[in-house]
Amino acid sequence: MKEPLETDREAARRDVASRSFLDFAAGRGRPGEERIVAVFGADRARLLGLAGRAGGAVALRLSSGTVATHPRFAGFGAEDWRRVQRIADEGEWAARESAHRLMWIEEDGKPWLAVVKRTVGGEVYLLSYRRANRREIKRWRNG
Repeated sequence: MKEPLETDREAARRDVASRSFLDFAAGRGRPGEERIVAVFGADRARLLGLAGRAGGAVALRLSSGTVATHPRFAGFGAEDWRRVQRIADEGEWAARESAHRLMWIEEDGKPWLAVVKRTVGGEVYLLSYRRANRREIKRWRNG
């Protein structure tokens, strides 16, 4: 029997690879719609300061409002969105700007950046996701 965390991650991976998710990420979602793009394990969520009071796994959500204000999301393929779970699992924490956490991972020599935020209510949202460059990463790491 699979652990609940792995089941949640598999569900997020399937959704991110679905046609309906790609339509959502291209800006064709319903107003107020949210999708789970990754799941942080409890230890990782605590390390990043994203854990809620219960301290369990934490879903990383993407809202249609964020998609609408970030046109660079349009055109991302399923492989690009699948990378978000790798960032959640393995990404290096580059910086913290107030309530935001900047995390990055390198794949095939190219850095990718995810900016996440925990709300007062304990929800965690993906605010930005894009390619980064090494100068940005270096600047964030050096504070």
